[in-house]
Amino acid sequence: MGLTPRRRDDAGLTLAEMLVAMTIASIVLVLGGTMLTTTLRERRFADAHTISQADARVAVELLTRDLRTAVPPPNSSSSSAFSFASPRKITFYSRSGGATPVFSKITYEVDSTSNCLRRTVIRGTGSPVTFPATSATTRCAAPGPVNTGGEMLFSFYRLRADATTAPTQITPPTAGYTTPTDESTLKYIASLRLSLSVRAQDATTVSGTTVDQWITLVNQSNAIRMGKIS
Repeated sequence: MGLTPRRRDDAGLTLAEMLVAMTIASIVLVLGGTMLTTTLRERRFADAHTISQADARVAVELLTRDLRTAVPPPNSSSSSAFSFASPRKITFYSRSGGATPVFSKITYEVDSTSNCLRRTVIRGTGSPVTFPATSATTRCAAPGPVNTGGEMLFSFYRLRADATTAPTQITPPTAGYTTPTDESTLKYIASLRLSLSVRAQDATTVSGTTVDQWITLVNQSNAIRMGKIS
């Protein structure tokens, strides 16, 4: 009498079982890929925001330091620290050092080609002091993109000589004020409002960092309060 073969538990999966397993595996892979993509995107956004914050902070600190040493140009009858002022570009003179001062001519402007906030410095040389354009050094103070929507970067405020009234805003034309033509206006600029929006260079689609900073021109403000500028 023949024996009936015993059924083995490891005989294999049926087609239906394989399809179910493959479906579950596909769902797991899709969910895992989605989570990984989301995590990487959020990390990229966070890194871009951190970079833009750092760039904005460096630019603001540099601009603040320069403007706090702003003075009228040496060997000049001008009382204005600014030689040019517009919503997206400024040029002014600064003085650093003690007994042996160093004068510089500094320009900050939105560079539409490099799409950054560009800082150009010309160190004064000789006696009397001159500012040869050939000695200019330039770099991006904020690697940008900066104020890409065409927004105003600089707003200017005037302090009255008697210091009894609140500062009033000066609104230069797009082409800007220049000395000596607009000396009577420029010499009264005592503070500046910086509205800087910076995005990371390698993630321009990520919203950037916006800084709204008031900067006082210490030397100009003191000269106005003391009646040296009238």
